[in-house]
Amino acid sequence: PEQSEHPAIVEPEIWEKAQQIRESKKRFTSRSICSPILFSGLPFCGYCSNVMYRQKFNQYYVKKTTGEKVKYVHIAYVCSQWERFKKCQKNHIAEKVIKRAVLKQLKRFKDDPEALKGFLEEEQNRNLEQDEQVLNSKKKAFEQIQTRQGRAYIAYERGSITIDAYNQRKDELEVNAKQLKEDIVKLELKLANDKLRQATRESFVEAVDKLDEIFSGDNNIPAQKRFLQSIIERIIITGSKIDINYWLGEN
Repeated sequence: PEQSEHPAIVEPEIWEKAQQIRESKKRFTSRSICSPILFSGLPFCGYCSNVMYRQKFNQYYVKKTTGEKVKYVHIAYVCSQWERFKKCQKNHIAEKVIKRAVLKQLKRFKDDPEALKGFLEEEQNRNLEQDEQVLNSKKKAFEQIQTRQGRAYIAYERGSITIDAYNQRKDELEVNAKQLKEDIVKLELKLANDKLRQATRESFVEAVDKLDEIFSGDNNIPAQKRFLQSIIERIIITGSKIDINYWLGEN
């Protein structure tokens, strides 16, 4: 097979795991692509982390000029846990408020290149150095446990400790080693994903440039939805607070 001219950024096994994670996320969002609803699958409750349902409510207002009572349809997203089980807060928000917040932020990125650059740099550098420090610390701790396991076995062979004492120490070290190994794998996957996201950032910039073209009217919902699903991972609603998580980093 043809060899790449660039050296591998991450180990092949880690890269494969990261790709599997990325593909699983794509499959999740693709389930809501067929729906005609613009934000389907994107809003999540900030209190319980569960998905929010889109609902229509019939409401009324009175015309000041004539006193006539007029019915209109209010569309909102409601926490699924509250709606079904009343186990969360009555967290809800109007669909038009979400749309206004999303377009406002994306338009700011489009109209202000420095704001977009700052946002991408912040996402790229966020917690990366800290994660690398934690990873190195855990790798060092794992090596120390391996050393202690070897010393315990030597002590048993020399008769310095009993078989019961050796087994107890061995079991304790194995539990700690297993937990450290799991933590190391998770951190390596996270750092691998961070390095793989550079291409995603470039796609994000290209998508933002098409904002006005995609949202020039309200009739092209399928195209608008594909656009939003391609760059937004989830929209977190906490009361009146709206946080938009993009496909750029861990959230």
